[in-house]
Amino acid sequence: MSFTDKMGAFAIACVVALVAIGGIAALVVTVLPVITTTPGAAARPEVHPVEPAVDVTPTATPAHTLAWGAVHSYGDGVSIVVSAPEVMPDAGKGTPWADYLALDPSTDFDAVMPVKAAITLTNNSDEIIDPTASLDLIVDGDEIRPTCVDAECGIFLGGMWPGNTLTADWMWWVPRKAADQITIEASAGPDYAEVAYAGAVTSR
Repeated sequence: MSFTDKMGAFAIACVVALVAIGGIAALVVTVLPVITTTPGAAARPEVHPVEPAVDVTPTATPAHTLAWGAVHSYGDGVSIVVSAPEVMPDAGKGTPWADYLALDPSTDFDAVMPVKAAITLTNNSDEIIDPTASLDLIVDGDEIRPTCVDAECGIFLGGMWPGNTLTADWMWWVPRKAADQITIEASAGPDYAEVAYAGAVTSR
């Protein structure tokens, strides 16, 4: 056995001895570069590419749906509720939709309608929470992002102290043909799971 081989065996024996002394009751596998030598040539390591790990964790989805107005409690004193969605009679503060559409002619008012719902968060826990609510309206599997139509929406961006309740109206442009069945997925913040509410637009 060459000097190099003897030193390699000695190193492996030391690794095994250290594991045994540590009392680790587990199989320890140590992957070391494989060194091959050719007489008269310098040792060169064999390079084996490592495949990147793939995250196969499934995306979390709400387990069931709730009716409009049902309170969902997270178990730590935090709760959320989504009110029954309804058609907005105007663009806010009495502004006719015709005036709004004049500024945004891309909106096809014959195909979509402005639907709003109130999201209410209550923090009766012992901690300050981040109430950055996640809000998506789902129609036939497609997500529609909301638009804030309430001056209180901005408060959702700050910390929410224990003992407080926040309510804000949010609006979505919903296809008129889908008014009989829509789903709103909401959460009390990034640390809380989404809850799904489903049903029809209550007023049209």
